[in-house]
Parts: sequence; structure tokens; C-alpha cells
Amino acid sequence: MGFTMEDVCSSVERLPLELLLEIWRHLIPTSMQFHQKHAPFPLVVSWVNRRWRNFAVGAPELWCYINVFLKQSSEFVDIQLRRSQALPLSIAVDVPVDKAPENTVEHAQIVSHLNNLFTVLRQHLPRWQEFKASIHGSDPMSRFCPLYVNVTFQALQKAFAPTLRRLHIHIGQPGVFIKIFTAGAPRLAHASFRSISITKQIPHLIGLTSLSLDHVCLMPPAALQIIAVGCPTLSRLSFTGRCILSRGTPLREDTVIHFSALLSLSLVETILEIETVNDFGSGWPLVANCFPLFSAPNLLDLHIAKAGPKAMRVLYHALVTNASHSKFPLLSELHLYEVQCTKAHVRDICHCLPSIEILRVDDLGRLPRFECLEALVPDASVQANPVCPNLRLLSWVTTAPAKYLRGRMQTLLQKRIVWDGPAVQLELSQQAGVGKATDMDWIIAGEKAEITRIPAC
Repeated sequence: MGFTMEDVCSSVERLPLELLLEIWRHLIPTSMQFHQKHAPFPLVVSWVNRRWRNFAVGAPELWCYINVFLKQSSEFVDIQLRRSQALPLSIAVDVPVDKAPENTVEHAQIVSHLNNLFTVLRQHLPRWQEFKASIHGSDPMSRFCPLYVNVTFQALQKAFAPTLRRLHIHIGQPGVFIKIFTAGAPRLAHASFRSISITKQIPHLIGLTSLSLDHVCLMPPAALQIIAVGCPTLSRLSFTGRCILSRGTPLREDTVIHFSALLSLSLVETILEIETVNDFGSGWPLVANCFPLFSAPNLLDLHIAKAGPKAMRVLYHALVTNASHSKFPLLSELHLYEVQCTKAHVRDICHCLPSIEILRVDDLGRLPRFECLEALVPDASVQANPVCPNLRLLSWVTTAPAKYLRGRMQTLLQKRIVWDGPAVQLELSQQAGVGKATDMDWIIAGEKAEITRIPAC
């Protein structure tokens, strides 16, 4: 006798509560990014029957991830927060600026509602473990972003967050100032800021280990120096987009921004710009890249992606001209993705970084196909020293068709490469969508003067 769907549903509804709780724990959306039309997960399961509802309401583990939207009432948000009891909270606040207030009355209502929401949130501030705020809107309405930013963060300006570990602030309009947690966040480990302006009055981030800056303006330029000094444990630093250090006293050219604990530095589609005074004394700022001011003696990974000729020239100048005083003596992994430079630049940069063990490059930018690879591999006829004597992995992504790849590899084979260093694995992969996708692994074998193909796993 078969089971009907009604029988199956009835069996599921009668599952033991302990098993239900274990299943629900794996289904709770913890990314803090699901769309605002979705109801909170505990409410969804509580709609099944009264038994599930009573159990979900009394299970504090289900109410630790709270998404706050502008259309929600402060009473509804307060109920969700109280149901988590004393457990740590992860809170995401979404403030869309979809349309301008029709009149001053509507504007006053929005401001009052935001104040009420953050008054409720601040009551549970000692339990905050993660906080994410996003204020965004369409371009015509972007002029209202600063207004809502001031209202949103006013309640948190002088707040103290004793348990906060992750902080994400995303503003839809660049150049908006914020002041948040100026009283301190001693346990904050990961922070991410997008499209905001940070002054030197930043929170005390002594325990910060990861910092991501996306289209951020640091004012004055010394704010970056303050971050370097004030975050002695910072190990990961990422810049994306146009990050500017401006207004105020410019940094001297001999300034060194020293990150003592930095292990990974990422520059994605970015130009770290700093305002300086030009030689004509007119007061107009000139833009110079501040990357040469960086010093990270323990840096292991350097990621450069989507960099134009200007950014690559600055990188080349910073590394090559100061080769005798390398600021990255332990750098072991270099990524160059979608960059616009010549093979000579890549070769010279690698010459200045002899500690490199892993090099990942591609020709998705304007790097000549295969020429970069040939520049890095020593030729027996020239008897040149290896560019990277400690290299053990060279990864190269190309848009070249498979037939072209095989032909160039045969040319490279005929050179009978002599490599005095350790065996180096060469990974060649073709960008999908260009011809027939292929994946090949090769090895440049030390002391064997040959290249041996390794079957792909």
C-alpha cells in the first residue's frame, strides 16, 4: 500500500523536536544577503503548524541572524531580537533610497522611523557579533544617501561594541563621511568599507586582522598611516576601485607606511592616489601613487588585478628602482591578472622578488600571449640565470586557442631548457569559451634539461 503526500507531510510534521532543530540549524541563511521579500526563516517554518510555531518561537538559535529593512516596524524588529535571548547576534540593515520623500512630512516620518529602528538595535549592542549596513539608491536619488547615512549611524557614532567581530559598511554614493564605534570595538577582526570617506577619527581597531577598502577616500592622507600604526595585527589588506588619500597635509615622499604583520595585499582595479603639491606652487593637487610608500617585511602574497598601464608603471617603479632595499623580502606568491604591461616589466619585477615561489599570470589584459612565459623561462642558448630561482609553480591562463598553445609549447620544448633550481610545475589553462577548452599540466624538470608532460588529474 503506497503512501500519499498527506501521509508524508503528516510524518514530517511529527518529527522529534530535537531533529527539527538540527535540520533548521543547517537551513538558516547566514550569509546576511538574501532578498528583502523573503520572510525570516523562523517565521517561514512557524507557518506549518502550531507545534512548529511554538517550538520555533522558543528556540533562540533560530533568531541570531536578523535582517532589518526600512519597511519593518521597530516593534517587529524588537520581537525578533528578544527571541535570541542572550546569544550573539548577526545583524544586516538595508536602507534603500528608491524615491525621494514627496514632502517634508514624509521625510520626517522616514527619519523618525530610522531613529526608532536603531534605538531598538542599540539596546542589543553588547551582543553584536556581526553588523552589516547597506544604504543604496538609484543615481537620480543618490543625493539623499548622505542624509540617510547621518540618520543611520548617528546612534552608533559614539557606541562601544564589546563583542563585534565583523563590520561591513556599504554606501551607494562615494565620498560620504561616517563615524562609527568611535568608543572602540576591541574584538573587531574583519572590517569592510565601500564608497565612504574615513577620517583620522576612525575607531580603535587594535585587534583588526582583515581590512577591505572599496572606493574609499581617506582624509587626510595620514589616515592610512594611522591604520598601519593602529592595527598592529592586520594581516590582510585589500583595495578595490579608486581609493584616494586627499585633503589635509600631504604625505612626504620619504614617508614609509609600515605594516609589520601584513601577510596578504590585494590591489584590484585600483590606483592608490595621494594628493601632493606641484612644483609651480599654484596649490593645485597632483596625483601620485602611494604604493611606493608601502613597507611590509612579512608580506607573502601580492595580488594585482585589472591594473592599467599607469598602475603597472608605478608597481614597476616601486619594485625595480628600490630593488636593493626590497620592501617585500619574503614575498612568495605573486598574482598578475588582467594587467596591462610588457613581458620585460614582468621579468624585471620578478628579478626584484627572488623569493617568489608561486607566480600566477594571464594574458586577459594586454600582456602578449606566451611571451611572458618565454621571458620567465631560461633559455639554454643564452645561459641566463633563472628569473625566479625559487619558483616551484608557474600558472598561466590564456585566451589562445588550443592549436596555438600546442604549437608554442613545441617551440618551447625545442629550446632544451636548462634549469638549475628545483623542479617547477607549469600549469597552462585555456579560458573557457575561446575555441576548445583544454587543461594541461607541465613540469620543467631540474637537471633533466627537458619538459615532461604530466597527465591531467
